This record gives sequence, structure tokens and C-alpha cells, in this order.
Amino acid sequence: LLTTETCSWLCLDYLTKTRDGNILIAGFRYGQSAPYFTFPYLIKYTPQGNIVWAKSFDGLNIYPQNYADSYKCFELNDGSLLLAGDLAIPEPVNGREELALWKLDANGNLQWVQTDSSSIWTQYSGSLFIKDCVQDPAGNIYLGGDQYAFDAIPTHSFVLKMDPAGNVQWDKSYASRSARCYGIMFIGNELAVIGSNMFVYIPDGSGNTTNYIWCMRVDPATGDSLSVKAWYPDYGPYAGWNSISSIGTAQLLDNGNIAVFGNTLSDLGNPVMPYVHAAVAEFDPSFNYLQGWMIASNIKSNFYNTVVTEHATGRISYTYLTYVSGYDEDILYGAIEHGQIIKERIVHQRNRSSAWTSNFLFFPGNEDIVGQYYG
Repeated sequence: LLTTETCSWLCLDYLTKTRDGNILIAGFRYGQSAPYFTFPYLIKYTPQGNIVWAKSFDGLNIYPQNYADSYKCFELNDGSLLLAGDLAIPEPVNGREELALWKLDANGNLQWVQTDSSSIWTQYSGSLFIKDCVQDPAGNIYLGGDQYAFDAIPTHSFVLKMDPAGNVQWDKSYASRSARCYGIMFIGNELAVIGSNMFVYIPDGSGNTTNYIWCMRVDPATGDSLSVKAWYPDYGPYAGWNSISSIGTAQLLDNGNIAVFGNTLSDLGNPVMPYVHAAVAEFDPSFNYLQGWMIASNIKSNFYNTVVTEHATGRISYTYLTYVSGYDEDILYGAIEHGQIIKERIVHQRNRSSAWTSNFLFFPGNEDIVGQYYG
């Protein structure tokens, strides 16, 4: 399926699989003539690519600067939807963005809107990004993500708790240099927040940096931190290249274990072959390392189009590309089960540039669905 819009962009950072077997894609549409605007946009597709419905949340003279976008949509326990995005706030210089949340019914009709602000804003700059969402049996909503200053590297990770009506119960920031949230999940009665801390010095005295993966247990009643445990990927002098870096995700597996997966810096520019494109690690519920895999080749990719997803079943789907020339590239798609590559295919894409790639969704019949945004 190829969707082309003359006045709308679809952001493909994240695909959501709904309980009825369909797919949600969040994005935004923009005006090409006065009055100029950018408004959130949400589409529901069938797996075959047919549009079930499409909704735009317009706000001329409502949103500051007539600018708001959306980048991720979550399906809640009752079938309703929570759309996350940004709301631009005018400043004398630079600019900042608030978190915007649109609560929708199952058909995309608006129920309420909520906003939140970054607690680490410096003058004229700052933003929030939602990475993950979970609910407790009472329907309370927990959102995990990162806070940015100067729109650069994240400075704090945070978790926000709301009741089903959108009232904020607590909003906690967890300070750490360059902390990045990969996901949140319930482990027993505790909320587990999982992420990484970049720019950690390798203990060999070389001055090179790597990162470690951390798991913080949080009291869901108060947001207070209960415990923190971290795992250091020791790859010797290549630890910094072969570690999961700024793009990572945490997933609760069907067997009760925790999967952490994402791109490595090796995919961005390691001068030594083979190039490690992505890494996948599995931990037990106490965050003890169990096993892991690396996806590597002698093909130099470009990091931003490399995506790996481990599904709850343990199946791993991945993609990376080979630049050919101009707007030409060869895109490789593959899947791993039980530690073995079960398929790989190459799409020879010509006259169309791959700008970014979404996460993978898995459907019965051994089908992977992925969103590819082209320019």
C-alpha cells in the first residue's frame, strides 16, 4: 500500500495494533497556503490497507501558532484511544513545546484534551516526548517518556499518572544525565520503567563512552522510586559502538520476561566490520540478563532507517538499508525466531528516498507489517 497526500503528512514513528485486528497511524496535516497550520491527524487502517476512518483535530485560532501534531496513539483497556502529540508555544526566540493528549472513543471522536509541561525548561526551550503507556486494573493511565532542554539530548525521564478522566494524579521526573526511557510496564504490583543512560565512560581508561540499561521500580500510588538495577554491556573497546543507544524499546514478553531492543551506534558509523545494526537483550522479571542477539552484516547502513522489533511472542523483525545513489536504495527486511533467521527479503527501491521507518507489527500467517515513509 502506498498512501500519498498532497496536503497531509503521516508520521510513521509508531504503528498501533488494535484489539479488532486493525492499525492506527498518527501524524499531522498542514496547510500550503494562508492561513498556514499544522493539525493532528489519525488514520485507522485494516491490515490490507483499507482506510476504516480518518480524523483531523483542527484548531484554527485555538492552538498557539496554529500548530499541533501527533506522533503516537495508544489503545486503552476499554477500547478508547489516547493520542499523544506536541503543542507549539510561542517564544521570543527558539520555541518550546508542551505535551498534548487527545482522549478519543473507539471511533476517533474527541472526549477530552489534556496538556503538560516540561519541568526542566530553560528559557525559551524545552519539550516532552511520550514513549509508552500502560494502565492498571482501575483504568488509571501511566505515561513514560523523556524531557528535553534546548531540544537536544534528554536530561530527565519522567512518568505521569492520570485517572480515566484525564486528571493528573502525579508527575515525577527522574534526573540522570542523558537518561532515555525505553518503556514502562507492570511487573507484579510495581511499575517498571526501563531505559538507558548514555555517555558512560568505559572502565578501561580509554576515555571512550558507552551506555548502560536500567530498570527502575516505581510505586504506582505515589510515583516514588523503590529500586534501580542496571546492566552494563561489556564489549571491551567496542562497547560504545555495539550497545543500544538513543533508539530503544522495552517489551513485556508472553513468558513474563523483559525484552530490550534497539539500534546501535555501529550502524551509524563504526569503521570496523562487521557492522552491528541492532541488538536485542532478554531479562528476567528481576532484570537479570538471560540471553541476547546482534543483527550484523558487512553492509553499511544509515542508522535512522534501521529498525528492530521484538514481539511479545519472542519473534524479532528487523530492517536496514543499503544506499545505492541519489534516491535509490536496497531495503532489507528479515525475521528471527528461536535465534535463527527464518526469512530475509530485499526490496530494490528506486526513485524514492526512504526517510524513516516505523516499528513492526506481527499478524497471523507470519506477516510483518511496517510503515515506510518516503520522500
